[in-house]
Amino acid sequence: MTEKISAVEMQTTLERYLARVRELDVGGVLELMAEDVSVEDPVGGPPGTHVIGRANVQVFFTKGFASSRPYPRQTGPICTTAGNEAAFPFLLELDLFGKRSELDVIDFIRFNSAGQIQTLRAFWNLQLARPAGSKHQPIP
Repeated sequence: MTEKISAVEMQTTLERYLARVRELDVGGVLELMAEDVSVEDPVGGPPGTHVIGRANVQVFFTKGFASSRPYPRQTGPICTTAGNEAAFPFLLELDLFGKRSELDVIDFIRFNSAGQIQTLRAFWNLQLARPAGSKHQPIP
């Protein structure tokens, strides 16, 4: 049986995760993750968007941070469960196709018993990207 971690621990880790993404701190993000972490960003995305292992996640985030300069802003609470899982919504501002854009995202996270991110599943769809600050009007 997996040891349970507290709701506060999960919330604190995810607040750190968002802050480190805003800072484009790949090393800081990796410190929050298990060695055998699984990241799907986005869920159902093309090959290369589901990566396993901290080394592969490092390459994935390094490329993504450099090309898109992501800046997440939390738009709702971090909802935790008694089963070491949490979900939270955020607005992701990023560079897409040479324009500053935004996407609505919901991340689902599963933690290991050490409180590290074991699984990160990001739900978003590129078809719903819109110009940054446009109040939910899709990019044509």
